[in-house]
Amino acid sequence: MMKCRIVPNIPIIGSDEVRQVKARVVESGLAFCCLLDRADSPTKKWLKPHEHYIPYDSESDAADIVKSLKGNLDRVYKLSLELRERIRLWHSPQE
Repeated sequence: MMKCRIVPNIPIIGSDEVRQVKARVVESGLAFCCLLDRADSPTKKWLKPHEHYIPYDSESDAADIVKSLKGNLDRVYKLSLELRERIRLWHSPQE
């Protein structure tokens, strides 16, 4: 993951009836990646959409977002930094 810059998350379980926050959310933050997560994901209870990650509605929406981010590496960097700091400060074990 350390070589990735944009990581899509699919927060479904099995039959797509339940949404969950997957470990990929934390892993993305620790790996300094820009996270894309479904708009209906419970991730929004812990992280702020458009500040810590980018929400998407469908696979084609996610693909369009990735295409637009390729031309906006400053935004990718900013989102990656914000996510990493949020994970480090609020979702890491205490020292």
